[in-house]
Amino acid sequence: MQRHIALHFEAPATAGDKDAGAKFAGVGYSGGLIPSWNAVIDLASTRVEQSMPVLLAHNKGAVIGVVESADNDGARLALAGAIHSDIDAAACDVVRKSRRGTRYQMSVGLYN
Repeated sequence: MQRHIALHFEAPATAGDKDAGAKFAGVGYSGGLIPSWNAVIDLASTRVEQSMPVLLAHNKGAVIGVVESADNDGARLALAGAIHSDIDAAACDVVRKSRRGTRYQMSVGLYN
């Protein structure tokens, strides 16, 4: 079964503006079965495109940021990037709630 690891938000891009775009880092996939798809991702053959969109709740219509870097070590897929909390209301809500203690998780999506 996939193990979810909490999404971590870093300080805002501009120290004086708590609503400026925030950076994030986390693990999108840590191995094992993805129950909703009854699938396992073969990380050995997985390539990650740079500048992939970050979707809120896997909703293709809710782009709230961008993946800027990915690290695939064969056992897990770690991602980092920016949340557009300075220009997008849904992204701003995610960052504000996170800073108040709401825990978010990151996971990969499978689309064809």
